Amino acid sequence: MPPAINTKPTPLVIGITGHRDLVENDIPALANAFKRLVLHLQAANNNAPVTILSSLAAGADLLAAKMAMSMKMEVIAPLPLPVEDYLNDFDTEKDKADFLEVLNRCKAHFVAEEVLPPQNTNGKPITARDLAYFSAAFYVVANANILVAFWNGEDNDYLAGTAKTIKMMIEKYVPVKQIIPNNEPFAPEISGFVYHISTPRKKSKVLTLPAFSIIKLSNR
Repeated sequence: MPPAINTKPTPLVIGITGHRDLVENDIPALANAFKRLVLHLQAANNNAPVTILSSLAAGADLLAAKMAMSMKMEVIAPLPLPVEDYLNDFDTEKDKADFLEVLNRCKAHFVAEEVLPPQNTNGKPITARDLAYFSAAFYVVANANILVAFWNGEDNDYLAGTAKTIKMMIEKYVPVKQIIPNNEPFAPEISGFVYHISTPRKKSKVLTLPAFSIIKLSNR
């Protein structure tokens, strides 16, 4: 008898990066954009089971993790620091409580193994904390099929910032930009993309695309 053919779809692993300082009134629109994108990607990949990689920082990381859980998707959390230390980087008690609540619902969580950056391009000294955050971002990029970035389009040159995480992912591929209007259907996809959801910030007036629009960076 011939061996059974495995017809189960390959799992789709989606990594998250993004700003911490989301504008409160924008959160529903950002959540909707993320949900629409993830459901599309899942459908375009034969309704594959989705796993989200998120470091659960305040803002975009937690937003994406919460939305994924609301859609019954697994979340794995590669953390930059041990929980007790990581909590010091959350500004409010609400953010700390949200983090702990989501963390307890994750399929798994762990401190990402330390990885040294290839070079310090901005000439600034790298602190132990910078390295910890870089290592978590590196884990996400190294293990994700697709990266979703909640980003305003500005590069602040921070080693483990959103822009640098996007750059790490893009450098795995040859980038091709395509703007996706909010109300148009997506084209069929395969894995290997970065999706930038245009995300306003509290701390910056910069926004390089209309809010909540999406740019796709691909290897095609």
